[in-house]
Amino acid sequence: NMPGASGLRAMQYLTSGAPKDGTAIATFNSNLVNLSVLDPEATKAVDIDSFVWLASLASDTKACFSWTQSGVTRLEDLKTHKLIIGSSGRGSGDIFGTILNRLYGSNVQIVLGYGTNPDVWLAFETGEASGNCTGWSVMPQRKPDWIRDNKISLLVQFAKTPSASMPKVPLIYDLPMDDELRAAIAFMTQADGFVRPFAAPAGVPNDRIEVLRKAFDALVKAEIHCQWHISLGLGHGIDGEGLKHGGLFLAQSLYGRTPDLKALQQRG
Repeated sequence: NMPGASGLRAMQYLTSGAPKDGTAIATFNSNLVNLSVLDPEATKAVDIDSFVWLASLASDTKACFSWTQSGVTRLEDLKTHKLIIGSSGRGSGDIFGTILNRLYGSNVQIVLGYGTNPDVWLAFETGEASGNCTGWSVMPQRKPDWIRDNKISLLVQFAKTPSASMPKVPLIYDLPMDDELRAAIAFMTQADGFVRPFAAPAGVPNDRIEVLRKAFDALVKAEIHCQWHISLGLGHGIDGEGLKHGGLFLAQSLYGRTPDLKALQQRG
């Protein structure tokens, strides 16, 4: 277990310190794949192209939500109330909070430096933070009482069609925005197709990679895994080859047709 910076520490370990015998694998925030294109300096110690992809266990939908006591319970409230979004690193809180900042200005503020998402959630209860953006599936697992007791309010989901778990939550694409911001959102949400990626370091023998992939493939196709998807409102996973050719490496080609996303963040 190696928490920190939305999985960036694990990616760095996979690049330079992990054993190459098949005993070390890593999972991390898939938004870090976007970050490797958006801000290469932030991931300079990571060689993401060298990773051997094993599988992604699910797809998910990002959402931003607020602590209801903050006075922000819907997007319209951001015109008159402040929302302080806590983030554990250059992950969903920072990336998707920046989008809200572009749409609603200085009333949306982002505070980085929290160790993990649970640290952000603790900051909700102490009044230090009042908003977060993350893959929504994690919240019913980690904070079912917050949902049951209406302690948090879902503000927006980053999707073109509603998630089954958020049928009445506004879609980000329904909000007025310029083409540049719309293109940035399309780029940033591509990682939602592989939100539970697993990878091994470069140099692991092919026979051991084959064993690992077969194990993950069996898990992705297992009935209990399908039931898990349904219970959490998740989309289905993909195998290692599909992850490599159909998902992660789309980032490089998409970036060539996308506005300057780093500048877009800096203007947020």
